[in-house]
Amino acid sequence: MSVEANEPKSNVPVVPSAANISSYLDEHCGGGSGVLFKFAKDQRFRRVDDSEEIPIGTEFTVVYDQIQVGWIKFTGKGNPPERKMGPLFGGFTPCPRDELGDMDQSLWEQGLSGKPADPWQSQILLPL
Repeated sequence: MSVEANEPKSNVPVVPSAANISSYLDEHCGGGSGVLFKFAKDQRFRRVDDSEEIPIGTEFTVVYDQIQVGWIKFTGKGNPPERKMGPLFGGFTPCPRDELGDMDQSLWEQGLSGKPADPWQSQILLPL
């Protein structure tokens, strides 16, 4: 590709499509779902499936155009959470908290602070 002398150059990187990234992940990384990990209560990063610690210094690459944002509601130990999430760079906008229901604080479980904890938490899923 040639650039004409009078065309302005852009410093904006070309963003690969979500389909291209998903295809790459499927072929090279065992699928787009990947391995989930979290920042655990013991202040260490751990794999969700087996609680194995992620060593300090481990490097990852962010697949930023697949970032998911929204709300998550934990529904009790052993039960899958309920999610209201979508792609940040796909134009998804999370709904306001009051549209999710569960507003009666007297029904909320006690949180780590000893006070009722909102069952809906804001969440960002960052694919690495």
